[in-house]
Amino acid sequence: MTTHLYQYLADNLNSVPDAVPQAFVQQLKQQYGDSLYAIVFYGSCLRSREYDDAMLDFYVIVRDYKSAYRSIWPRIANRLLAPNVYCLNVRHQGKDYLAKYAVISQRGLEVAVSKHAFHSYFWARFCQPIGYVFVVDAQAKDFLARTQASAITTFVNKVGPMTSLTMSPYMFWIRGFELTYAAELRAERKSRAHTIVEYNRDFYQHISMSTSIPAIAQSQPLAGQVWQLRIIVGKLLSILRLLKAATTFTNGVDYIAWKIHRHTGQQLEVTPRLRKYPWLFAWPILFKLMLKRTIK
Repeated sequence: MTTHLYQYLADNLNSVPDAVPQAFVQQLKQQYGDSLYAIVFYGSCLRSREYDDAMLDFYVIVRDYKSAYRSIWPRIANRLLAPNVYCLNVRHQGKDYLAKYAVISQRGLEVAVSKHAFHSYFWARFCQPIGYVFVVDAQAKDFLARTQASAITTFVNKVGPMTSLTMSPYMFWIRGFELTYAAELRAERKSRAHTIVEYNRDFYQHISMSTSIPAIAQSQPLAGQVWQLRIIVGKLLSILRLLKAATTFTNGVDYIAWKIHRHTGQQLEVTPRLRKYPWLFAWPILFKLMLKRTIK
């Protein structure tokens, strides 16, 4: 992590005071109390600042799982396969709004974006622009900037060996997101990586100047093998996260079906049996969608 990179991120990490996101903050404060450390706002709603007929995305960072959860089972689930994902509804000025939030501890997030983190789930997300809707103090804001800087450094070092010396910084980030998307089970358009980088062109231009992008940090064949393993592991983890979310989400299976339909046009039939027992009956559907390359 370079000083320039950290300083740029710290200077550009802004709060989002909009009334709708702040309405969710109030509920999350009631839910997590003194364990609540920071709430990160990210995704399409952060970019558009339009909240009607949309699902807001938050990361809820807690001090530790013991203070965040009364029950032992959510603690175990989050330690084994972070994050735990939940759905939250709020009513603001006569309108209903919906959010998805993922819970992870401070220590868990630090490890998940570090150079020791094999899979890209966290470090790929945190090297995209983020804002915050709550921090407990100035140290928490500093923690977010350091976390994002660590995620970017990890991303650059792990993607670098899969690029070339002649690749522009712009294409480097597109290539990197293509790789990390491939390492998950996602129902996204092929142009998604390009869209993210193009929309945030200034952001990626600045961080490219603030960090060293290694073109060949290890032999290309070895790097390719590592990424193939990352893709295999990532697909499995994605399935497990989907099934876990189906149990923690209110109408979780319906949300997954909606997400697939939104990004691919593929309609997934959600039966009462599937809603009740997703761990048992989702597997054939997931494999069918993978074979049809609806999700990949």
